[in-house]
Amino acid sequence: MPENSIVQLNTKILRLDAYAEQFPAAENISQALGLGERLEYMREFLQAGDSLFRLRSFAGKDTPFREQALERIEELKKDFAQPAESEPEEPQAPQPKKKQIQRKPSQPKPQPQPLSSSTPKLSLLEHSNTFTDSRDGQAYRTVELNGLRWMAQNLNYDVGEDCWFYTDDPKKGEKYGRLYTWEAALKACPPGWRLPTDREWSALPDKYGGAEGAYKALIEGGSTGFSALLGGSRNTDGGFSHLGNYGRYWSATENGSGDAWYYYYYGHGRKLLRDNLSKTWGFSCRCVQDLTI
Repeated sequence: MPENSIVQLNTKILRLDAYAEQFPAAENISQALGLGERLEYMREFLQAGDSLFRLRSFAGKDTPFREQALERIEELKKDFAQPAESEPEEPQAPQPKKKQIQRKPSQPKPQPQPLSSSTPKLSLLEHSNTFTDSRDGQAYRTVELNGLRWMAQNLNYDVGEDCWFYTDDPKKGEKYGRLYTWEAALKACPPGWRLPTDREWSALPDKYGGAEGAYKALIEGGSTGFSALLGGSRNTDGGFSHLGNYGRYWSATENGSGDAWYYYYYGHGRKLLRDNLSKTWGFSCRCVQDLTI
């Protein structure tokens, strides 16, 4: 059947549904047959020699009479709703038995060889390396994300004032680094490194599918190797809080004169989120380095 005829049939079937829904007695048309089935039955009507006028009458285009529509519905159900009878299968002649072929014992499959140094390796890490801070000799893992080289560990450089270990415990600094005020964080990064901007932080959720995807990819043990930590914070009153639940990281972007934007990893919600607070809070710090081309 020409394609345009099928399109016309589909339109007429939809018109039939609209017409039938006007009468409670005709509601069973939408239940008796699905749209695809009705289209096939209509095609069979035409192929069997019925005129287009009969189809139009059935669809309610040229006649508004309810009785005619209901009669056509019953005809459709009687003539085409019965399942076709299947033809009996012819008996098949018995097949001769196949000779069994003696097969040689299968050879053991060769084991995969380890990749050579020249073979490219696929990894979820975009890039990993190590940087040593010449000021104090501390080494930091790094990872390349979004065209920047990021520290993959919290900064642990002593700038003198306005930086602390969590609860003033140096052992916690071995894992979590130090907590810095915003002003101290700007000065803490090594030469050639800097504090990431608000825009550079916000590009991470964009890259990894939103707040939850970024948390999963960037948290300690995630696929990127960024290894964000839930290192807590130092409050403006001198207390410490939220170790193991929040990891707050400064951006270099101010929000007014007294506040700055920061990004925090929320452990219970498993999300990377953005907020701003007073620059006098003590948060963790990750430095970035611009990649040379």
